[in-house]
Amino acid sequence: MVPLSGENRTLVYWGLEVFKKERRLGLSAIARKAGVSLSKTTSEDIAFSFAPRINVAGRLDHATLAGELLGTDSEEEAEWLSSRLESLNFERKKKADEIFKEIKVMVAGKKDFDIVACGKKEWPVGVLAAVSSRVAEAFSKTTVLWGQGDSQKIKGSARSSGDVNVRDLLLKAGEEMYQDVGGHPAASGFTLKEEFAGEFEKRLGDAFKSMPKDENILDEILIEDELSLEDANAENIKLISRFEPFGQKNQKPVFLFKNVKVEEMRVFGNGGLHLEMKFRNSNNVSIPAVGFWMSGAVESAGAGDRIDLAASMENSTYRGYDELRLKKIDF
Repeated sequence: MVPLSGENRTLVYWGLEVFKKERRLGLSAIARKAGVSLSKTTSEDIAFSFAPRINVAGRLDHATLAGELLGTDSEEEAEWLSSRLESLNFERKKKADEIFKEIKVMVAGKKDFDIVACGKKEWPVGVLAAVSSRVAEAFSKTTVLWGQGDSQKIKGSARSSGDVNVRDLLLKAGEEMYQDVGGHPAASGFTLKEEFAGEFEKRLGDAFKSMPKDENILDEILIEDELSLEDANAENIKLISRFEPFGQKNQKPVFLFKNVKVEEMRVFGNGGLHLEMKFRNSNNVSIPAVGFWMSGAVESAGAGDRIDLAASMENSTYRGYDELRLKKIDF
C-alpha cells in the first residue's frame, strides 16, 4: 500500500477536495446508495463506501459496469448501473457473512487449533480476502481460506494474526502446490493446484507448527494519549479531521479511555457480526462505541463492567444522520 506522506499525501488531500465537488452522475449515485454525503467525503468513505462498490463489479460481474457508471452522462443510466452495483455489493456482503458463519461453526467443532485453514470449492474467490481478514481478527488466529466458485482455478487468501509471515508459511507448506503465490508478510494470495486441495489444510498446519513466531508482523496499536469521555466531543473531532487524509503512515489517532464504565452492550448487523457499547460521561451525555467484526468479544465484558478502551473518534454521517461516536480498536 502507498504511504500517505510527502507528495502522496498532497495528491490525496487535493484529490479529496476535488472529489467533494465532483459532479459526475455516477459518483453522486454511488454516494446516495451508500448513504454518504459527497461534500463531506473522507478517506474512510473512499475506502469503505466507494471502493467496495466500484471493485465489486470485477469481483462478481464485469469491471466494465463500474467504468460505464463513472463515465455516463445519463441520469437514468447512472441510477440503473449504481443499483446494479449496490445489488452486487449486497450479494458480496451476504456471501461473506455466510462464509464467516460457516467458518465459525467449523472452528467451534475444534478443541485446540493453531491456525484457521479451510476452504470449499463453492466459495467464490472474490470475497475471500475480506473474509480471511475478518476471521483472523475475530479469532486472533492466522487464517488461510480458499475457494473456486465460478472461477476456473482454486484461489485463496491468507492473513496473519501477527505471529507468522503468511507468505513464508504458504511456501513452507510446499511450493509445488501452487501455480502462483504473492503478497507480503501480513497478507498473501495464491492459486492452488487442484490435486493438492485434499492435503492442503494438513500441510499448512504442519508448516505452522515449525514456523518461527514473530509478534511484530502486524503493527502494534499506537496510543496517542489518554483521554476522558468528556474529550470525545465535536470540537476535538474537528481538530483531528485537519490531519486527513488518514491511511498508511498517517493513521487516524487512537486514544486510551481508561477505566470507563460500560452502560450498554449489544451485537448488531447481519447475524450479529458487530459490537456496540455505550458509555456516559460526567455531563450525562451518552457516547456510543462501535467495533466492526468484533462480536466475538461480547463475552469479554458486559453492562456495568469497567474497561480500558482503545478507540479513535469520528463523526459518523451514515444514512445522512450525524453521530459522534468512538470506533473501537481494542479493549
